[in-house]
Amino acid sequence: MSSPVISVFSSANRPHLWLPLYENLSTSKVPFDMVFVGNRRPEFDLPPNFRYIYSNVKPAQCYYIAAHHCQGEFLFCTNDDFRFSNCVLDRLLAEHSDELFITSARYTEYNANNFQTVSTRPDAPACAVGFLMNKSRWDAMGIDNNFVALFWDTDMIMRLYLLGGGVNIVQNSRVRDIKKPNLCLYKKKFGDKDLVYSLWYKTVKRLDSGDYILEDPFPQRKIPIQKLCWTDDILVKSQGKTNVRWD
Repeated sequence: MSSPVISVFSSANRPHLWLPLYENLSTSKVPFDMVFVGNRRPEFDLPPNFRYIYSNVKPAQCYYIAAHHCQGEFLFCTNDDFRFSNCVLDRLLAEHSDELFITSARYTEYNANNFQTVSTRPDAPACAVGFLMNKSRWDAMGIDNNFVALFWDTDMIMRLYLLGGGVNIVQNSRVRDIKKPNLCLYKKKFGDKDLVYSLWYKTVKRLDSGDYILEDPFPQRKIPIQKLCWTDDILVKSQGKTNVRWD
């Protein structure tokens, strides 16, 4: 088996979706492997280039654990309920030329530019949905340990943007959700969206409708990142917000 060029990784807990995703990504010719971390073990055998690691820590930390175990020069971040157009790994890799950029498929629910990461900031980069990046750049950027589940990637994109990078949307590669994500849970229970906006805006107002009014953007991130770090208990103890677990 060839050494992986791309490592696909995810924080995932729906094993019945994994093999269909694997087959979907296998339409690409580039050698790849997969590393999934989550709190539900598959009750079936996985392909030899597909590794599962059990952990019940918070989802954002599961992404970090999965990426840590990836062997490829490039990382491809996905959710287990994403499905892609054929040869997506080949097409994203062909368009990826700058380590300060994330290369993303086009999300079918939005327009050709996906949607802006911070919608009221006209110079904000587009959002990445199913994205490719250099592993060396991933390791340098890190995930803030205050995020529980979502929007850590939004924060990463904004930090790349300040370095002169951003997001490259590959128009002939598409990604779609086969299940509707329950974003309200994360907004209300964990506050990840409130957190990412508070890091980049002085004034953040959340309306009853769920929309946000964002005013007075900071020229830099409000506070330095507090990175997740590799520890002996990384698989059993969530960092940052205490006692937060997937279930």
